[in-house]
Amino acid sequence: MAWLMVAVLCYATTQPIPYSHKKHIAAGLKCKDCHTGPDPGERMTLPAAPKCIGCHPTMAGIKQPIAWKRICAVAAGVYWSHRTHTNAGIECETCHGDVSKMDVMTRVKDITSMTACMDCHRERNAGLGCELCHEGK
Repeated sequence: MAWLMVAVLCYATTQPIPYSHKKHIAAGLKCKDCHTGPDPGERMTLPAAPKCIGCHPTMAGIKQPIAWKRICAVAAGVYWSHRTHTNAGIECETCHGDVSKMDVMTRVKDITSMTACMDCHRERNAGLGCELCHEGK
C-alpha cells in the first residue's frame, strides 16, 4: 500500500497589500529581516505593519494588523519546525524556491507530500523515523 500524506499546503493567493519579494531582496533585505521565528520556532511570522512602516512611512496610517494570507501551512497531525531545519543549515530557498525572482509568492517545489519530505531527508542523510513528524510532539 502506498502512503501519501499532505504535509504542507501551499498555494498562491492575492495578498491584502501587493508585495514583491523580488524588490525587497534586491533592496538588501534577508528572509529573517521580515520573517522571524519566535520560540518554539515551528512557524515563521508574517511581517506586522510596524515592520513595514520602518521603511514605508506612508503606511503609518494602518492601525489594524495586516491580514496576510498564509501561503504554506502544515497539515493537521504533522509536526514541522522551521527552526529545526534552519539550524540544520537548510536555506529558505530549498523549500520556497528562489523568491528573489518572485513578484508574487508561489509554490515552485513539491513541499506538499510526505514523499518529497522523505526524499529530501534521504538526500541529506537526515532521520526517517515516523516519530520525527508524527505523534508524540
